[in-house]
This record gives sequence, structure tokens and C-alpha cells, in this order.
Amino acid sequence: MRTFVIRKIPDHIWKSVKIRVAQEGITLNEAMLILVRAYAEDKGGHNDREYAKYHTLLVP
Repeated sequence: MRTFVIRKIPDHIWKSVKIRVAQEGITLNEAMLILVRAYAEDKGGHNDREYAKYHTLLVP
């Protein structure tokens, strides 16, 4: 099992993911994918290439 760490993710992104986990009962893997997409979009990456760059940090 691999463990990946993404540093410096803004608090508002963490908070939104925590709320979704609590309300929707999603899995940790789903939560991490949401987190990565939110981070990529927050960085201005609204395209698949930018998303893929961060997505590869989590998916082996």
C-alpha cells in the first residue's frame, strides 16, 4: 500500500471534503479523488491535463 502526501492544500478545500465525507458517507478513496480535483481546480487547472498532474500523486 502506498501513502501519498499533498502539502499546502488550502483549508477551504479540506473543509469541503470533510463535509462531503460526513454527509454522504463516501469512501476514503473517493474523498481523495475529490480532494485532488478540488486542488487542481483551485490552482486554476480546469482541464484534464492539470487534473491528471495532481491525480497521479494519489493513483499508482
